[in-house]
Amino acid sequence: MKKKRIPSRISSLLLLFLRRMLFRGVMTYFGHLLWDWKGAALLLALTDWIEWVLPVIGDLTLSVGGGASSSKRPRFDLNLPPAEELESASTSAPEDPQPLPLSIAEQVIRNRLKRGGGAHVPDAQLLEEVRAIARCKGQIVDRMFELDIESPEFWRQHREAIIQDSILTTNQTEYPSRLLLRKLADLRNSNVHTSATYRNMLKIRKKFHELGTLKF
Repeated sequence: MKKKRIPSRISSLLLLFLRRMLFRGVMTYFGHLLWDWKGAALLLALTDWIEWVLPVIGDLTLSVGGGASSSKRPRFDLNLPPAEELESASTSAPEDPQPLPLSIAEQVIRNRLKRGGGAHVPDAQLLEEVRAIARCKGQIVDRMFELDIESPEFWRQHREAIIQDSILTTNQTEYPSRLLLRKLADLRNSNVHTSATYRNMLKIRKKFHELGTLKF
């Protein structure tokens, strides 16, 4: 918005003087026509009083609440929600994060646990055991990648398939996660190449090369 140009003080005083002289001349002329000179003098006095009162009233009007001061009033944004809604939204408790979906290997492990008697286990406890078993199997496979000198790439290429379909008991059931941790500890001993866990893991690779599958 462009600001209005304020005239200089001299121009304002000159304009006010000319306006007063013109107003006084007109009032004197009509007062002389209507009344005598005494009436004209009274009319001039009344004119001076009016000219003095009007600027004062104008200043009071501007200082009370009009004019430029009204621009400082706060504006209301109708798009903002009420304060109560903002407060309730900020104090509401966050929702519990949903667990990550199971991978295909974890789904197979879960189904195998349910068939083996885990159907009566609470879902949260069962889910925790499923993830622990899959994690331990993955660590065992990663360790065999480091230990197997003859064919280390086998463990990297078939990692997910081994987690899903291998490292099982003789009854084709899942080892509990606590037993898998023991097997992992065997693979970290100094005499790892003579441990039963290492020999059993090598059998998985050899049978895969013979049969072409990890399901046996």
